[in-house]
Amino acid sequence: MKKVLLYGFAIALLACHKGNSPSAPDPIPDPTPTPVVSHRPAWPFGVVYCCNNNPGWPLVTDGQLREMADAGATMTHMRTGPFEDGSEDAAATTMPLLRHAVETATGLGISTEVDLIDGWALVNHVNRWHDGCDVTQKAPSQRYIDHITLVVNTVKDLNVTFHIGNEMYRCGPSTAWLQGIYDAAKRAGAGRIGSDDSRVGDYLTVHGFSPTSNGTVLNETDNRDYTAAQWVWLYQESKKRAGYIMIWFGPSDDERRAEILEAMKHVDEGVAAACIVPPSDDDPRWEVSSPYGAEMKDAVLAAVRTVPETCGNPSFSNGFAQIEKVAAALTSRGVCADRSNDALFVKNSRDKYEEYHIFSYRTGCWATDPHVLPKNIWTWRG
Repeated sequence: MKKVLLYGFAIALLACHKGNSPSAPDPIPDPTPTPVVSHRPAWPFGVVYCCNNNPGWPLVTDGQLREMADAGATMTHMRTGPFEDGSEDAAATTMPLLRHAVETATGLGISTEVDLIDGWALVNHVNRWHDGCDVTQKAPSQRYIDHITLVVNTVKDLNVTFHIGNEMYRCGPSTAWLQGIYDAAKRAGAGRIGSDDSRVGDYLTVHGFSPTSNGTVLNETDNRDYTAAQWVWLYQESKKRAGYIMIWFGPSDDERRAEILEAMKHVDEGVAAACIVPPSDDDPRWEVSSPYGAEMKDAVLAAVRTVPETCGNPSFSNGFAQIEKVAAALTSRGVCADRSNDALFVKNSRDKYEEYHIFSYRTGCWATDPHVLPKNIWTWRG
């Protein structure tokens, strides 16, 4: 693979999935000049800043782009709606903002995945024309074709790929709808076009928090909170499988964002795999067994006693923070521990993970129910 393409998003998608689409043209080369980024990793990753109380969303601010570039990110994702809060004259309002954001990203060596028609907006009836999912049961009307053409013409000369539609799968769209969007974008001069539907597109995109493979791109999580160690784990597991991830920062991630981006600066230096707790305890690769024979309970309870209680604050954000403090106390003692969703996972000497529900989301105090201390013992089959 040509070296010049290593960090461009387009090359990340060359070996990808193909539906009913025509052949894609050659990838867009890296922009010139490309700044030197000292922390750029050997395998590309992206960053997305969401949502409505994030300045710049559904695009991105210059400061956010500089922040992700400093961490070594080379991909991001922006959405164009069309949304109900946009002007009918998008060429004079929304498109200059899109052009500026993508131009800034290109100058920083970041490739942008530009979403064409937002399925989430259709599901929630908040697109410009207050349409619902029913419009996806036939080929797109002229006003959608016009929007697609405008978006593509605005940024096609920059370092971009395009995307048929965020969460379009929620509408159960017809092939005619998907193919109509794809064909309109191609006629306007689009390069590679991603899709969350396997029928039409040049590469596949997914939401969630599982490793990707074979050129698939994760461009949004399941909107749970994940730690820096878990993002590093997801990056490394996807890299092994030739998949790609974009780190998703939601409105609740401000406190952990710096920690995650700092971890990604060192992602190629090697992380002790033995001390990574795989996330998402509902992942099918977890095999559960009874909690009998748990060996880490004393260590867990000792670590809990080092962290002050927060009775009266039973919020999830506080609970997650409390669990992470206990995990940090265990880690400082050489124990492999991390938060996984709403629980503490601790690795024992048999390479199994003990699940402790140490925080009460009813009272904000430490939990005392012996039936959840631990609740289960897990084996990771990933």
